[in-house]
Amino acid sequence: MACSYSNDRIISEIEGLFKKRIPRFPKLPVPLLSFGAENRPGLNPKKITSDIISKFPEAGIDNGDNVWEKYTALVVNAIVDAIVYDSNIQVGIKPGAIQSVGVGGNAGGPVVVQSYNTMAGSGNATIS
Repeated sequence: MACSYSNDRIISEIEGLFKKRIPRFPKLPVPLLSFGAENRPGLNPKKITSDIISKFPEAGIDNGDNVWEKYTALVVNAIVDAIVYDSNIQVGIKPGAIQSVGVGGNAGGPVVVQSYNTMAGSGNATIS
């Protein structure tokens, strides 16, 4: 049986996947970044597995089918382990992105200091 797609159409479909514009993630407010991260529970493979298994009926899979539940647990554990142990977060800091203001004084009078980073910086992080 012949394929109904031409090579040109297949190539254009694949190219279309790479040309899709993915919207940028919105900037998070500083308080949310500063205080919200401490309240997050972290990645928990058992909770993720439980959430997926609870949605089995929506996909037409009967709960209690141990093969599917075991398979789901294996996949979720592998994905969480890959994210936690293999991921590498790289951060770029633009010049002028870090600004500081200081106020003080000495025998000569009050002193006000304003500063910002003049060079680009970078950093690495891990996920826990």
